[in-house]
Amino acid sequence: ANSLRGLYHLMPIESFHLIFHALHRGMAYIILLMVYVTSWRVITNRNCPELLKSTFFILTLIVSVQLMLGIATVASIRSPWVASLHVLGG
Repeated sequence: ANSLRGLYHLMPIESFHLIFHALHRGMAYIILLMVYVTSWRVITNRNCPELLKSTFFILTLIVSVQLMLGIATVASIRSPWVASLHVLGG
């Protein structure tokens, strides 16, 4: 895979990159699961105020968009526009 990276003027992949990428992806899945479960519990709770439900719904949308941008960053071979939007999202 490193031989093809030269075509795109990218640095060679080292083991640190793989570890960091796996940790980044793993934490993203953990955060995604936590947000989805918490949002589901808040939104389906009849005793929660509507403002709280709306806030968690928006949070779920933001996290979902961030996930899609992360996937698009990898799929687009780190397109500067897509990667910048992903980094801007936190």
